[in-house]
Amino acid sequence: MRSLLLLIIMLLTSSLVFSQLSQPCTGGQPIAYDDCSAACAVCDISVLNGVTFNSGGWQPDHVNELDYSCNSVSIVMNNNGWIGFVANATTLELKVVYSNCTGGNANVGMQALIVESPDCQNFVLKACKGDATAATTDSFNLVANGLVIGQSYYLVLDGYAGSVCDVSVEVVSGGGTPQVGVPAQFTGPSNLCPNETATFTFGPVPNALNSSWVLPPGAFLTNGGDPSAIPLNQNTPTTVQITFGASTTGNICVTAYNGCDAADNPSCLPVTVAPIPDTQLPPDTICYGETYTGIDGVSYTNNNLQTYATTFPIQTYFGGGSSGICDSLVKIDMIYLPSMVTNAPTIYACEGDTVFVGSTMVLSDQQITATATSQNGCDSVVNVYVDFIENNASANGPLTINCTNNAQLVGSGTTATGTYAWYDPSDNEISTSLTATANMGGQHYFVVTNTSNGFTC
Repeated sequence: MRSLLLLIIMLLTSSLVFSQLSQPCTGGQPIAYDDCSAACAVCDISVLNGVTFNSGGWQPDHVNELDYSCNSVSIVMNNNGWIGFVANATTLELKVVYSNCTGGNANVGMQALIVESPDCQNFVLKACKGDATAATTDSFNLVANGLVIGQSYYLVLDGYAGSVCDVSVEVVSGGGTPQVGVPAQFTGPSNLCPNETATFTFGPVPNALNSSWVLPPGAFLTNGGDPSAIPLNQNTPTTVQITFGASTTGNICVTAYNGCDAADNPSCLPVTVAPIPDTQLPPDTICYGETYTGIDGVSYTNNNLQTYATTFPIQTYFGGGSSGICDSLVKIDMIYLPSMVTNAPTIYACEGDTVFVGSTMVLSDQQITATATSQNGCDSVVNVYVDFIENNASANGPLTINCTNNAQLVGSGTTATGTYAWYDPSDNEISTSLTATANMGGQHYFVVTNTSNGFTC
């Protein structure tokens, strides 16, 4: 008997990849199919409400694979049709209503199954129900438990014993479009070595079965595969190994999705693949007594007791990636500068002067030890003696000159290496000894000059 098969045109578009079915239903496609492999999947099974199919145009297929016993009733495919859908709840309840049944044997009716299959060859039964009576119009409820939200399944409708019926499906509970949730986590190393393989952990993500990964230039999935369709674990994090190439900086971004929805925003981690350090780094200088941390993470102190610089080599495997080691043995020569102690020439100053050695004020003869900065930036110890040259001078007076006597000027002062000099009010030198005769009135000057090691006071 020929019967018209109603093909319902979907006003649904989707470009997301399905975890099990080969394609999503798009605008212009039917809902029900005679062949499992041709069936697309609807994102909201509630679109079946109010739609009537006729089983007359369906041919039996996968008879052996779909041979089940439901409540002691054997289910055998006679003229089965396929409707793919994406689960929105862990439990789905459908009401199957059939009418105008013909054919079959003494009893007529419909039988229905919900199955899971990745390839239309291997099937896992989730629910089944058969209903056959003498009545040509009847209904029954079909309940599937343990569904995975976001995963694709098939509703299989079949005429009991070859019955040809008008059949409609009403969604009692579990309808709707599955919405992708927020990822629980996205972790992995941010600093890597060239050609390093690292592990990244993503999810779990509620209602998401797949993920699309965008990798920085030069990076690829270590185990191969399509980065736009990496399956996600449902209740535990998903680990992905990525191998990186040469030096680069960028982001690893992951978008979780199911067949009907995708995350609003990708989850991203910045990564830097640093170049391998030079094998021989430029030398570095260390001042005497200075403590530093070497490239190997060990603390060292410059205790160079020589009078010349010495070289202290350090080497280590240097890295910073997820493994902590890059394939490069790095070496550096640490130049240990010697202790800088300088005995500076004596500083001469006139008695009564103020002398500063560094920040130390000196007012009398003494040995001074001061710290200064050398030309290489290190602290330098300077020893210096400050010698104040004695230079005392005094003179008698005031004196009076009369018509019979000139004034006898007498000076005093200590000098072993210097000279004496008297000057009249006109700055004329009148004597080079301790005494002088004044033959004119006015202010006279007595000067004592003392010289030591070329310094004169």
